[in-house]
Amino acid sequence: MFNYQNFDEVFGFDPDCSYDDDAVAEIEANRKHLEGLFIEKVMKLLGIKRRELSLLTTSNVAQLALQYLTHPSLIPTFADEILEVLVRRASQNLTLALSYYHTVQPTLTSRGAIECLFSAMARTSVTEAFYFCRGQPEYMQRHMFQMLIALVLNNSSPDSVADRSVELVNLPFTPEEESWFEDYLLQGDGRALKKGRDTLMMRMIGTGNFADSLSLKSIHNRPIVGLDWGKLSGAVEGGLGPRLES
Repeated sequence: MFNYQNFDEVFGFDPDCSYDDDAVAEIEANRKHLEGLFIEKVMKLLGIKRRELSLLTTSNVAQLALQYLTHPSLIPTFADEILEVLVRRASQNLTLALSYYHTVQPTLTSRGAIECLFSAMARTSVTEAFYFCRGQPEYMQRHMFQMLIALVLNNSSPDSVADRSVELVNLPFTPEEESWFEDYLLQGDGRALKKGRDTLMMRMIGTGNFADSLSLKSIHNRPIVGLDWGKLSGAVEGGLGPRLES
């Protein structure tokens, strides 16, 4: 009777068939890079005691592997681990990671996997990441909201940071999110973010909070991306007139 917990019966191991030294070196490098091979996690779950298992994993099979992982007949096992690997090893191209998530719609359970997914979303769509953040448990929302601000201001390319910042300041914040935004950029870790105060001023002006925008004195005397904040603040003061004193 077939015993699925027997390594030799499952894999038909033949000691005379083995990879050459270069292939073995590549396999071991991938095992270290990916923090373990996927098949090893499957074997552990099934209770199969492995011999020294060597499986070749290269970028050439990534697309094919994704097709198998997202097949509708499969239960999305190891979703957290799969998503983390896809995001952390993706460099700048997050297509595989986001395709896996949107196709499988797995229920993620670990904070690490959820934050990996959120960072991938934030790097591709500020608006999508914002609404994803709102859908998380309350105890995680403020932290992820702050992550979004940091990813926009600190991890955007020079060509995209202006557009992404505008997208960020035009989001429909709740009063609570408005408070988080201001606290993070003025009092929290966001104080160290380049152009953090400029972004806050853009938000204040964009939402009609002109009086408070004038309190950000430290940026009024220098031009930012061709915009002279000194002239802008002067125009705001002139526009407010006597209301500024009330």
